[in-house]
Amino acid sequence: MSWKQEIEKALRNSRRVVVFGLGNEWMGDDGVGSLIAKELNAVSEGGGFRKEMKAIAGGGSPENFTGLIRKESPEWILIIDAADMQRPPGEIALLSPQDMNCLVHSTHTIPISLLTEYLESTTGAKVAALGIQPKTIEFGAPLSKEVSSSIQEVVHVLRGAL
Repeated sequence: MSWKQEIEKALRNSRRVVVFGLGNEWMGDDGVGSLIAKELNAVSEGGGFRKEMKAIAGGGSPENFTGLIRKESPEWILIIDAADMQRPPGEIALLSPQDMNCLVHSTHTIPISLLTEYLESTTGAKVAALGIQPKTIEFGAPLSKEVSSSIQEVVHVLRGAL
């Protein structure tokens, strides 16, 4: 099953969803998750979602946003981040949070597996992780064309599912 099908299946049975985008936007492709969250918020201002959805740009310190996530009482949380999966730049994959812990560049202050365990135990929500292969993670680097295309693809899929 593709990542798109898995997300659509998971969202089919979830009414309240949090999309939690991670990554530092000053570090090239590392900011992909935060950029997706911001894009979804721009779309949601137009009221285009059938489900209750909150997108949160967590940057490099996701632990600072756990209270906001708990307030939303989500049924499903999708964490999105850059992940070095040794694949072509821009490739997207649905991964376990434990896989993300091994593949994510260390720009975060807390391991994703610990964050996931905490969110699952405090919200009762199911948590999934979407990884996007970065091309460049360097301070001041621009977003690559490949990852920019992936942002649009993920936003399109989530808009359709939500």
